[in-house]
Amino acid sequence: MKINRRLLAIGLGSLAVLVGVLFLIVSISRMTLEIRELVVTGESDARAVADVRRAVQAELTGGFFSQDLDVIKQAVERLTWVKSATVARVWPDSISVTVTRLDPVARWEDGRLVSREGIVFMPLVEEAGKTAMLPLILADTVEYAPEAIRFLKRFEDIAAKARARVQSVAVSYRGSWTVTLVMPRGTALRIELGRAVSSDTVFERLQLVLDYYKQVCETLRGCPSFIDARYEHAFAARWPNSQFESNENSLGGR
Repeated sequence: MKINRRLLAIGLGSLAVLVGVLFLIVSISRMTLEIRELVVTGESDARAVADVRRAVQAELTGGFFSQDLDVIKQAVERLTWVKSATVARVWPDSISVTVTRLDPVARWEDGRLVSREGIVFMPLVEEAGKTAMLPLILADTVEYAPEAIRFLKRFEDIAAKARARVQSVAVSYRGSWTVTLVMPRGTALRIELGRAVSSDTVFERLQLVLDYYKQVCETLRGCPSFIDARYEHAFAARWPNSQFESNENSLGGR
């Protein structure tokens, strides 16, 4: 019995030493395995990849195992043009960062872009030429951006039926809406829609204008460049080439 107990004690002692050695090896590995490569996926644009690399490198404070991946994720998502990022370890010495970019659907009046979610962000330099034809949004603060994007989608759907496109959308601090359309012949038409007193008010007014636009052009023997649709079931059109035709670019209600 004494021999068995002695053997058991020796066995347990050896096991404890082995566990200790393994723990030491793992601890040393956690500290010494360096991150040697950063792989950026979801982006082929050189400027975008460079931005991501700078953001990641500024947060690299640990090794392959000890580096906090949440810190890297947060750093990448602070880039103004990034919607989301996924970060993972790739054995034996790499970090993979997958980036999803914000998708711009409009331009903000100061040169920034607006995403589908109504986020106003600073674009990459390379995006400037690709976004020049996006509709322009004019508003007093970026707080209006999410609502303006929702309205823009409805305006675009209505305009498309008349083969027109939305050039700009403006909302004043009083909540008054103005939309400027490029009509089929390439002429611009600015329409004062007023406040959205109900969920569909401004959209019904825009639809009314477009339903009768051709008839108005025929009646006036020319197409107006401005229409005031802030009336109930009616609108007023500025006479084409009128002496009162203004060359101002400010949008109504601002």
